[in-house]
Amino acid sequence: MAVNFLGYEEYLQDLEFNIIGPEAFYNKCLYLRKTESKYILRFHGIDINLTPVLYETMFELMENPNKLHRIVIDYSGNGAASDTARKRIERIRKAFLKAGITENIIVQINGKYKINLDVISEKYIITSVK
Repeated sequence: MAVNFLGYEEYLQDLEFNIIGPEAFYNKCLYLRKTESKYILRFHGIDINLTPVLYETMFELMENPNKLHRIVIDYSGNGAASDTARKRIERIRKAFLKAGITENIIVQINGKYKINLDVISEKYIITSVK
């Protein structure tokens, strides 16, 4: 099979998906989905129920994982994360710990937050459509 070099990474990802199967592939992912009444974050095959506010926070972080996000706009001008943002991130971290996941998925840099790409690769971050 001839493989275009530019599409080689996509080819390998498709090959991995086909070899290990969709369920095993999605168990490796950080996967966010919304059903009619539940907001679910799945990581390492473990489902974590989120509130709508925490779902929106994770959706914002996961939609563009390379970017630093200011979770809540704070007009104090001191560059620190606001209490509301810290509390949201802390509630997400507690939900991960309650589910038995000890990796630090979200990192803080200069008062802004992003997904820790050292823990999970960007290609394994999947969000559902709102």
